[in-house]
Amino acid sequence: MLMPYNTVQYIKKEDVYSFVCKQRIATAMIFFSMAIVVTLMWVYVYPQMLNVYNTFDTPLPTTIEKAPYIFAIIAAIHTGIGIYFLVNKPNEQSVLQKISGYKEGEMIHIKNFAENKIQAVALLLMGITVGLIIIILVKPIYNLTNNL
Repeated sequence: MLMPYNTVQYIKKEDVYSFVCKQRIATAMIFFSMAIVVTLMWVYVYPQMLNVYNTFDTPLPTTIEKAPYIFAIIAAIHTGIGIYFLVNKPNEQSVLQKISGYKEGEMIHIKNFAENKIQAVALLLMGITVGLIIIILVKPIYNLTNNL
């Protein structure tokens, strides 16, 4: 489950929809956090990279030149996905249908309501973002220091 570690493993039938909504909010917060990290890289780290290349009078690699556009696109995608999760609530009817077989007050394991596909996509997007940050910022620094 993508949510931060949750010690609660079972919830009452009456609390399932609330749990699913909170799970969506947690997913949205993760996407907003990634957008903030990318924006901070764009605003603070990227100018420092330019200064390093200017100090050594070295031409900028293509990845560094295109970095502002890539960072803007990544931040916009993560922000858009985060807004989507905040605005679009889970389908209450489908949740009620899933829990219809349980008795009132019965405890239900939360894994029955984990949105695994959404969480897998979220992890994939975060992995792609980290990979792009490495390609855009870390690799050029490594190449620059090897050439000195």
